[in-house]
Formats: sequence, structure tokens, C-alpha cells
Amino acid sequence: MKVLAGFVLVMLLQGTAHAGEVLPAGRAEAAKPLIAEQCIKCHVVPGFPTDRVQPAVKAPSFMEIADNPARYPDAQIAAFLRQPHYPMKGFVLSKKDIANIIAFIRSLRERH
Repeated sequence: MKVLAGFVLVMLLQGTAHAGEVLPAGRAEAAKPLIAEQCIKCHVVPGFPTDRVQPAVKAPSFMEIADNPARYPDAQIAAFLRQPHYPMKGFVLSKKDIANIIAFIRSLRERH
């Protein structure tokens, strides 16, 4: 059963994470303008106002993502951010933007 679960996870990540792709080094501070413009529409993010969050979306908070690296590994976050998702339909993030957002999430992990 563990082998099957591992295989499914690998296939899932390969299908969406562009296997072997290396993201550039990210900078947490550089992610803040993008987070303020896009992410806080659906995610509660420490240090940002919550009045723009659409509660019906039920997206995990950035702290939930940061506190659960096993559930939200960097490769999975990168794969998710490459795919258009509500309300970001048609909004494409660059590799650098993705790396910066991941660096921001890592910085939240380090605060604990």
C-alpha cells in the first residue's frame, strides 16, 4: 500500500511539477507585492490585511501551508502555482514569482 501511495504521489508531482525543473533562488521580500495583489484575495497571510479574503473560497492560510511542509512540499506548491486556479484564471506566474512565493512561505516556517 505504501508503494502504491508513493507511486501516485510521484506521478502527481511529475504530471504537474515539470520534473527536473529547477526554480531560481527566491526572495521572500520580493513576493510581498504579488501576495498583496493576488494571494490575499483567497488566503489569509500573516502581515497582510484580511478584509479582501473571500471566505467562500476556503483556501488554506499561508501559515497552514507553512506549518505543514509534508502536506505542502515546495514541489507541490510550485506545481499548484503553475496551474490557473480560481480566481487566478489566466494569471500566469513566472518561475521567479513562484520561487519568491515559496521563499516567503519558507520564511514563515522559520519564524516558529
